[in-house]
Amino acid sequence: MKNTKRIIYAGFLIACGVILPIIFHIMPISIGPFFLPIHYSAYFAGGFFGPLVGAIVGLLTPLISYQLTSMPPNPVVIYIALETLTYGLIFGLLFYKKHFNIYLSLLIAMFCGRLANIFGNYLVAEVFLANISKPFILLNVLKNLSQGLVGAVIQMLIIPVVIKRVNTAFNFINIEKEEDHMKFNYLEPDKTCVLLLDNIVIYESKDNGVKPLVNYLYHNGIPQQDTILIDKVIGLAVANLVVYCGLKTVYGKTVSQPALELLKKHKVNVFYEVLVPNILRKDKTDICPLEKYVSTLVSPEAVYMGLVEIVINNNPLHLK
Repeated sequence: MKNTKRIIYAGFLIACGVILPIIFHIMPISIGPFFLPIHYSAYFAGGFFGPLVGAIVGLLTPLISYQLTSMPPNPVVIYIALETLTYGLIFGLLFYKKHFNIYLSLLIAMFCGRLANIFGNYLVAEVFLANISKPFILLNVLKNLSQGLVGAVIQMLIIPVVIKRVNTAFNFINIEKEEDHMKFNYLEPDKTCVLLLDNIVIYESKDNGVKPLVNYLYHNGIPQQDTILIDKVIGLAVANLVVYCGLKTVYGKTVSQPALELLKKHKVNVFYEVLVPNILRKDKTDICPLEKYVSTLVSPEAVYMGLVEIVINNNPLHLK
């Protein structure tokens, strides 16, 4: 089912990649070369579904566009396809797989894509335009790079916002393998928090919120770094505790956007089923007070000390 959905989404992104350039081309002012509309499908495919889907969408979008609309023209379509393939592959690898910062991932993907563009220009010039290869390469590369700078800035402004909003709205599942999804079975039927070490349960709890992890850390100390946390809900408070522990892999059935950003910043592998903007109070009227409280603290260490005061010492003053 998941693969079927990915195929559908990939097809939708390819269709968008074909339609967007048409819209830009029918405008009275030629702004397509500056906005680079054919690039977006590859970036979104890589950002939402990983490097493989990103590369496939990046490769097929210009090829299908050429077959249907003759845009990009031949032989330009060759180096455009190499370029967009690279965007989807590198951005998906860095952002989706390795959890790099989205802006850094974009910058690196853009750089690699421009290199692919230069290589494609050389390939086209040598194969199709051998007698004028050097002038063609130089002039075309300079033209593409100068026009692409504007498009790159626009992409840096648009792509991160769209990915964050869409990922939150549609709850894209970021679990790659069935074995990863099966990790959530450790929470059945009524567990809320489980710690695994070498696939052996070393701790489990039925308590809600941050209590399980705070209690474990207070009474047992920091676990080994290859310990895996599986939690029903991972908000900013739990995310800070994960960073404090130095854990490298966490699974959350529900993860908040601030928690995801913090964990990715610290290179933690995060697997989740549902992504939400924030963890809310039980009545859904506001953000959880604990989440607000930890957002005011300066470090994961400070968060841990504050949560010990609240959970272990039963001092709720911090939440007032």
